[in-house]
Amino acid sequence: MDNIIIRKIKLPNGLFGLSIKDPAGDYNVYLADWLPPDLERATLEHELAHIDNGHLESELPVEVLEQRAREIARW
Repeated sequence: MDNIIIRKIKLPNGLFGLSIKDPAGDYNVYLADWLPPDLERATLEHELAHIDNGHLESELPVEVLEQRAREIARW
């Protein structure tokens, strides 16, 4: 439980990454397989900001959570 599993997969254009908490309580971070190293690192930091700050369990609007993750990850 509470593990973070990172995978690089094919994602739709414009979607750099996403995070999902699975039924076992682990966090699954999916990164687009085409990202260059600097954008991959920034996307991972952004997704980890969501996890570290409880955004996956939040009921706040997605727009608010995205802005908060951008501010935390400085992206």
